Amino acid sequence: MRILFAAPPLTPLGDIQPPVGLAALAAWAKTNGHDVCVLDLDLAQRLLGRQDWPECLSLFRQAMAQFRPEVAAVTSMYSNSLQAERLIDLAKDCDPDIVTLAGGSHFGALPVQALERQPNLDFAIKGEGESALLALLTQLEGDRDWAGVPSLAWRDGNQVKLNPAAELIDLNLLPNPWAVLEDELPVRNYIDAIDGEPIAYVEAGRGCPFACSFCATAPFWERRFRVKTPVQIVEEIRSLHGVGYEKFVLVHDLLTVNRKFIAAFCEAMLESRLPVQWMANARTDLPMDGLLPLMKAAGCWKLFFGIESASSRVQTAIAKDLDAEQSTRLIRDLGQHGLTSTCSFVIGFPDESVEELSRSVQLGARLKMLGAETVQFHRLRIWPPAPLSFLEMARQFDQASLQIEYPYFKVVEEDLEAIRNDPAFFGGYFPPDCRAAAPWQISQLEMFAHHSVALAPMTIYAMEALRPGQLVRHFFKSLDEDGPIPRQSLDLDGGDIGLNWRTIRHRIALIADRLDLTGSDRLVYEGLLEYEHKRTEFTQTAKVARPADKPSAMFSVAVDIGKSIDAIIADDLDPDVLLSPTLIAFTTGSHGRHMVHAGPSGNAIGRHTGSV
Repeated sequence: MRILFAAPPLTPLGDIQPPVGLAALAAWAKTNGHDVCVLDLDLAQRLLGRQDWPECLSLFRQAMAQFRPEVAAVTSMYSNSLQAERLIDLAKDCDPDIVTLAGGSHFGALPVQALERQPNLDFAIKGEGESALLALLTQLEGDRDWAGVPSLAWRDGNQVKLNPAAELIDLNLLPNPWAVLEDELPVRNYIDAIDGEPIAYVEAGRGCPFACSFCATAPFWERRFRVKTPVQIVEEIRSLHGVGYEKFVLVHDLLTVNRKFIAAFCEAMLESRLPVQWMANARTDLPMDGLLPLMKAAGCWKLFFGIESASSRVQTAIAKDLDAEQSTRLIRDLGQHGLTSTCSFVIGFPDESVEELSRSVQLGARLKMLGAETVQFHRLRIWPPAPLSFLEMARQFDQASLQIEYPYFKVVEEDLEAIRNDPAFFGGYFPPDCRAAAPWQISQLEMFAHHSVALAPMTIYAMEALRPGQLVRHFFKSLDEDGPIPRQSLDLDGGDIGLNWRTIRHRIALIADRLDLTGSDRLVYEGLLEYEHKRTEFTQTAKVARPADKPSAMFSVAVDIGKSIDAIIADDLDPDVLLSPTLIAFTTGSHGRHMVHAGPSGNAIGRHTGSV
């Protein structure tokens, strides 16, 4: 059969990558004897040089006319489901006899509801798609007995039925999509369509054995840990490296849960001699001792960790059960082995307190100082089939999260109303009430915490250490009394450091005034803030300077920066110990920006060397 696999536009900002899930299904169908066409409308828009939904519809209509598919298979994330629905409608408009099929994170989690919403949708596949897709295609060519197709949602008269789930596929059977789809999905086009460093996603496996209450992906894959063979993954990396990719994200909910697999994969990478780097998802309570040197040698440059909260009570409530000190030890250990990390926090759990939020922001700042490359803060979103999605909770529509994720810069009123009026289907845009704050305040904290920890981790850590439990409380007060942070006052991609710093520094000052810092506490806060202000200024200068200019800066602050770093790492900040006038010199070298601190004695100490 002829199958058109289509991905609606997903993001108006940032880089794009070849669509892993859609490519896997298309390659699977092709190797099983079907003709396929892959249309990624995110890529098509980038190649046009503009965000244009009418043009997307025109491109889809053109693909329908040229390829003449018998099946239109549309995937979607939650943010672009409405665009997916419109592609399904257009497919029927072009050919009333075409079979429409949907899957992906949204339709694949709620297949019955998807059919109930969309009269032009014929079928939806729940969860993993490969086995169900082939069984459906067989029935379309034969007896058309929908009841025998596993994991399929279908219409029986006016009733929507959902068949029992298929057995999870042996991932060893999956072909290399980038080799199979060389003509249908030329991945070189993705490199041509972006401005930054190209990073490709490679599916390493599926499924996480843990049961975090807010996570939708683990139950989507039935919490069954599976991996492809190291040889399979290396060959996919080799295919993508051949067209220009040198950095890779290994897609798996929790790849490092199996130490033997990681060791075998690293050995396969070393044997391949591919000059590439890769990263993967991990947990801070999984032992990494003995693996880190091997991972570094095999090209690993970073690991992703969901830290979620500094509170042991919250950790227990969400069934994550991480220990904050264990997390800090592992992040520090990574740095000592030349690896970095992304550490992610979720804020706004229903019974989370203001004090717990403050400790989480402080822990994020400490992890940044311990060597985390990126610290993220995300307000709680609940998507099916996360365990939390099945609980009855007071929830409110969160327009701000939709505006961030929507595939265009402006959410059209029609779409806003469609999502607002269907909380059951678009549950992720209806976060539960949090006892610490209203949804809009949590949204503001998400922005503030993300950017303040990136730009001023020492100051943020110290403010909470000097007045425990008060940082977020006074942030919320500043919102009520001084107004919210305008979204347009921040570059959400982080490219305009100057704009972000002006906004964040002003808000930090408002919070500090409410903390009523006096004496040595005030001097430490002011010294750290001044240091981070000068560092940010220098970063901007060095970023735009010509290599031959080698800008430098020298200034003094009232605190010993070296001791301050040690105190934050040790989680033991004593302001009286830190007060010591210190001369700071920033210079640039051939391999990045370098910072040298000189104390009163004039002896230079190299506390920070490298990029800032």
